[in-house]
Amino acid sequence: MPRKARRLAVKSALSDKVNNSELYVLEEITLAAPKTKEVLNIINSFNVGDAKVLFITEGDVNVERSARIIQGVKALACEGMNIFDLLHYDKLFITKGAVAKIEEVLG
Repeated sequence: MPRKARRLAVKSALSDKVNNSELYVLEEITLAAPKTKEVLNIINSFNVGDAKVLFITEGDVNVERSARIIQGVKALACEGMNIFDLLHYDKLFITKGAVAKIEEVLG
């Protein structure tokens, strides 16, 4: 798939998440250690129910490790964001730093 088409698809998917109130922008997500319970607390504080959740961070390894074991939850760095994950997951939690990097790449 051409690069321009991929970027357009990502922009479209992100716009759809915003329009459907499925995108949550967080100040930052920092975990001192990889604790699954802390990620569950973040998810439960937004009352998303059984929705599949995708976390996009600036590359916080502890968040990625904490979310790895939870069924229906995935965490990845903003550089690894792809159209499949944006469409597959119901809710999207993204940090402000990741938003800045994505805006820089997508223009």
